[in-house]
Amino acid sequence: MLWDLFKLFGVMYNHYFNDTFFDKNPNTYWPITEIAIPTILRLLVGQGREFQLPLIRNPKEKITRKMIAQHL
Repeated sequence: MLWDLFKLFGVMYNHYFNDTFFDKNPNTYWPITEIAIPTILRLLVGQGREFQLPLIRNPKEKITRKMIAQHL
């Protein structure tokens, strides 16, 4: 990803997708890899752009913040 595009992505992500909602609602699941990241990228580069497949795939079962904290 080009640096200029990455900077714009970071600004949009930090502005619109902060995690204070999820701190207050710990049982809420937010599919960041399926919705947030592709949405921001499509806003920045347009609908017709093809992206490479992700290097890391999300697990099939729901992962909670509590599970992540326990593993850390």
